[in-house]
Amino acid sequence: MKPKKLTVILAIIGLTTIFAGFMIGQQDVGSCPLNSTGCYHTFSGTNVYISPFANGIMETGAIILAGALIVGLVGHFRKRTNP
Repeated sequence: MKPKKLTVILAIIGLTTIFAGFMIGQQDVGSCPLNSTGCYHTFSGTNVYISPFANGIMETGAIILAGALIVGLVGHFRKRTNP
């Protein structure tokens, strides 16, 4: 697969993953006791906290996006040096 095509695919996947993490994080709404720190809500019927889960999804998307950047730069400079 050509580096340019792989860069575009990884960038789309990374941005979509970041957006999905952001949308999941928007579900962490509700009332918390006043002056409480670290008040997280869980998904219904589970013990999975929404906010840390959403942050993990967004971090995964950022890593994929960084991979797209690296693949794009390596492909760009490799094409420049090899005529």
